[in-house]
Amino acid sequence: VNPLAERSYGLPCGQLLGKTAEEILSPQHAAECVKEDNAVLDCEGIVEVEQSFYGPGGSHTFHTVKFPIFDGERSLIGTGAIGIDVSQYKMVEVGLYRQANFDAVTELPNRRFVSDRLNQAIIQARAAQTMVGFLMVDIGDLRAINLAHHSLAADWVLIDVASTLRALSRPTDTVGRMDGNTFCILIPALGKDELQAIAVKLLKALKEPRTLGGDVVSIAPSI
Repeated sequence: VNPLAERSYGLPCGQLLGKTAEEILSPQHAAECVKEDNAVLDCEGIVEVEQSFYGPGGSHTFHTVKFPIFDGERSLIGTGAIGIDVSQYKMVEVGLYRQANFDAVTELPNRRFVSDRLNQAIIQARAAQTMVGFLMVDIGDLRAINLAHHSLAADWVLIDVASTLRALSRPTDTVGRMDGNTFCILIPALGKDELQAIAVKLLKALKEPRTLGGDVVSIAPSI
C-alpha cells in the first residue's frame, strides 16, 4: 500500500493492510473487485481492468493491472494490483462526449446523437416490421422575444420547451434539439394513426402562454 492508495481510499496504511475489498469499498465496487481477482486466480495471468470507486473528493477511476502472486514453490497465494489514477482523463472524456452529442443550452441530444438513434430505430423497425415516427418541431422566430425582453429570454424559452417535450414523451422516445429553433422527437414502435394524435397534443401544450419576468410570452410552434 503506497501513499496514493492512502489518499484515494482516505485511510492510513495501517487501516488498509489486511483488509478485504468488502471492508474498504461499497458493496457494488467490492463485488467488482472480487470478480476481477477471481479472473486473475482462474487464469493465473495478468488482467487489465478499469476500476471506479468513491473516496475522498469524489469518484476515482483507475486503470489497473492485476496479476497473480506465487510463493517460492510456485503455488498461487493471491493477487496484486498496480493502478494509475485516470480520473481527470475520464472527466475530460465525459466532457468531450457531452460536447459532441448534447446541446449546451437544453442538454438535449443534438443532431448527431439523434441521427445515430434514428438509424438504429429504422434498422430495428425493419427487422420487427414496425413503424418509427419522427417529428420536427419548429417553435418559430425567437429574435422577437430577445428584442422584447433580454438576450437570455430565448434561452429560457428553449429550456422550457425542452422540458415540455420531455414531459410529454415516453421513456423510449428520444427528444432532441436539431438546431436554433428546431426540436425533434423520435418515436420507436409507433402504432397506426398515433403520430397525428401525438403532434396535436404537443402543439396544444407548446401554444400555452409562458410567464417570463412577469410578462406573458407566446411562441408559434409548428410540426
